[in-house]
Amino acid sequence: MKRGVRGGIVKLLDRGEVVDIHLSAIEVLEEKGVKSKSRKILEVFRNSGGEVDFNTGYVKIPQYLVKEALRKSPSKVVLHGRDENYSILLEDSRVYFGFGGTPTPYIRDLETGGIRRPTKKDFAEATRLGDALPNMDFIMSIAGAFDVPPESEYLHEFEAMFNNTVKPIVYSAPSAYLARKIIEMAAIVLGGFRRLREKPILALYSETVSPLTFAQENEAMIEFAVENIPVVLGPVPMAGATA
Repeated sequence: MKRGVRGGIVKLLDRGEVVDIHLSAIEVLEEKGVKSKSRKILEVFRNSGGEVDFNTGYVKIPQYLVKEALRKSPSKVVLHGRDENYSILLEDSRVYFGFGGTPTPYIRDLETGGIRRPTKKDFAEATRLGDALPNMDFIMSIAGAFDVPPESEYLHEFEAMFNNTVKPIVYSAPSAYLARKIIEMAAIVLGGFRRLREKPILALYSETVSPLTFAQENEAMIEFAVENIPVVLGPVPMAGATA
């Protein structure tokens, strides 16, 4: 298992400033709340103790609920590789480097020098490159598979990742349906849901919508959470600047 390099050397905020931000965030969640058009997401908040208005889609999150969620959160998470030598320990101050990010809509063809849309073959080869690079700890997408039907693009991309890397995978799913299908694929790779829950080889990357909004696409987080698979949440608070 890889433990990554130690981070935390550069500190942009002192302890007092961190506490101020935390307390302000709790105040906003309790007094203003968050919003979603997804009834499934609203029901999760209601069942957990949030104050939900199903007519407006607003959810106020009490301070005690935030504290309870933080208390229940594990201090360490292992994101497994199919080869355990590539598993990574996620904990405070550990830093890892990943391969890829948002699927690139256009690439330069190495053979012709021309600009074109990437294919599933490109996606697979890019994944294989990330798998071979010793300084890359986990794999994300670096090129979209744009030669497959759009409705099944994410499934084709996950297939290409599963077939071309033994490192941990971090990727996204734009709907609860596709999230469930991706989870089923991962379970098949490992030999069953029990093994997937015990040693998840992937994590979901999901983004909320600024300000303070959970989109319909965020239902994918629920599918991953119920299977005990890690979720990486990107709050993207500043459009354009966050990217």
